[in-house]
Amino acid sequence: FETNIKKCEKSCIKQHDSKTYSIIKSNISINKENIMIISTYDITDIFKVRNQNLISFYIIDIILIILCGLFTALFAKYLTKPIKILNESTKLVAAGNLDIKTKIKGQDEISELSMSFDKMIESVKKRQNELKLSLKQREDFVSNITHELKTPMTSIMGYAKILKQNKFNKQDKEKALNYIYSETKRLETLSHKLLELIGLKEEKINFDRINTKKLFKEIKDISTNRFQDINIVLEIKEETVLGDEELLITCIMNLIENAYKASETNKQLKSSGKLF
Repeated sequence: FETNIKKCEKSCIKQHDSKTYSIIKSNISINKENIMIISTYDITDIFKVRNQNLISFYIIDIILIILCGLFTALFAKYLTKPIKILNESTKLVAAGNLDIKTKIKGQDEISELSMSFDKMIESVKKRQNELKLSLKQREDFVSNITHELKTPMTSIMGYAKILKQNKFNKQDKEKALNYIYSETKRLETLSHKLLELIGLKEEKINFDRINTKKLFKEIKDISTNRFQDINIVLEIKEETVLGDEELLITCIMNLIENAYKASETNKQLKSSGKLF
């Protein structure tokens, strides 16, 4: 211990026998004699308290670091949750699932992005439904046109077979030829409409002024030649309507054909009520 004291210049802290001492050296002059005063203090308890405080500080620091880490992780998860929802929703949409909504609420930019995303999904879904409906309508239209194509073709073949037999007079032959010609023209018009639809073009219907008396006279001529075992009576007021003549003929002929199929032979088929 004395050696440690000698090594100390003015003040120092030394360890000895598991104790800590504070050593202070000072020189004074008394009667021209230099005297060194050495003071030693046992500060072991002070160092114990210091060490205990240091350990407490270390523990508190570790706890604070852990808490800060947990808080940061939770906060980061909270911040990135909307982004994760948007990411998952995007993957579902890419897979074809449009029945989803992010439903992210808030006032920040991510919430605005979520609202825009939901609106986009609704718009895409609406457009998809419109396309499905349009496709179904086109398929139904093609099916109906195909059905309409068969009817004039059957009639044309029947009249052509009759002409081939040469068993009828000139008047009947002219009547058959006129019918074949009119049905061929109608078949041509229907074919063009079908080709437009198959080509996925925008179908435009031209509305022309049509005289109902003339229209139903043509329908009656076609019906009389096609359904010879039924007496067809069409009563209609003479008026002028707007529409596509060929499509109107096709529509009304469908009604007549359905009525014909539900009627007995040699019965009268009569129109009733206003058709326009």
